[in-house]
Amino acid sequence: ITDPLTGLRNRRFLEETIREDTSAIQRELHDMRSGRRPPGEHAASMGIFMLDIDRFKKINDLYGHEAGDAVLAEIAARLQGMMRQSDTVVRWGGEEFLVLTRRSGPDDAFVLAERIRRHIEETAFPVGPGATVRKTLSVGFCLYPFLSGGEDKLSWAQAVALADTALYLAKHNGRNLAVGLQPGKRPFQGDGHELLADIPAAIAAGCLEVVSRRENLKIPSQP
Repeated sequence: ITDPLTGLRNRRFLEETIREDTSAIQRELHDMRSGRRPPGEHAASMGIFMLDIDRFKKINDLYGHEAGDAVLAEIAARLQGMMRQSDTVVRWGGEEFLVLTRRSGPDDAFVLAERIRRHIEETAFPVGPGATVRKTLSVGFCLYPFLSGGEDKLSWAQAVALADTALYLAKHNGRNLAVGLQPGKRPFQGDGHELLADIPAAIAAGCLEVVSRRENLKIPSQP
């Protein structure tokens, strides 16, 4: 359950423990709707952040795999240092990380995504005697539950797929960018499978909204 290179939790750990988190959220939502507990603004939600190191292969090509491993380990340590004790940082695979934050709202998620992006952008990573490199991250994020009052419509795995699509949009629009997806002003009537089937159409219809510091993002056809 631990990645040997970075010391972070790995994908298997998250897949084995995430059911506890989602069950706790569903219980909180049920208690709030039944009046058993007062509603909390962010009480029953999680932020999901998919992070990918931009053009990571260049480090291995120019400085060797040991340098690439060192940069991965340093980025992992910096991500871990930025998170709260209640949050989880996972090495998702290769140069991808997943960050899970408890009790997060839409504004919190955007602020954190930008803070992570800027921190990595401003860091010089050592790759050898007297040599450093600058790297950037692309970030895709969303919240779980994604649809208010419709947590059964979109599973945890589907929310991760939405965050991954947001990451794809960040990459497609030039990298070094944080992009989020959130429900739009037009209610979505279908289920999660229908939403994921054609995300560009859902954005065009106003069922999904894109969140980013950059305006007028290019939305490609379904990746």
